[in-house]
Amino acid sequence: KLTKLLLNVNIERSLGPVKVVIKPDNTVSDLIEAAIEIYVKEKRRPFLKETDPRFFALHYSQFSLKSLKADEKLINLGSRNFFMCSKPCTSVNSSCSEKAITPFPLIKFMEFLL
Repeated sequence: KLTKLLLNVNIERSLGPVKVVIKPDNTVSDLIEAAIEIYVKEKRRPFLKETDPRFFALHYSQFSLKSLKADEKLINLGSRNFFMCSKPCTSVNSSCSEKAITPFPLIKFMEFLL
């Protein structure tokens, strides 16, 4: 029975993978959290703008458009190499979509001139 897995997580815009040793019954969200923790601890560059795991998605590769489900068990993924990137703002926080609905300041100014 496997007790630990050695996984490689390539983080967007970073050189080289982060090596994470983690239990196989952990989830994708646990792996994201561990990879961020190691990345920050090693003081890798570029620095992450956000360290909250909810702001990141895990993919099989940088060419895979579909992100892995956060509650998926690592043992069921069938891979040891992953790619982590930041999520689009609308999937993390609804305030981004609210900002998109509000008109641009220039439009407000144009209405003022009319």
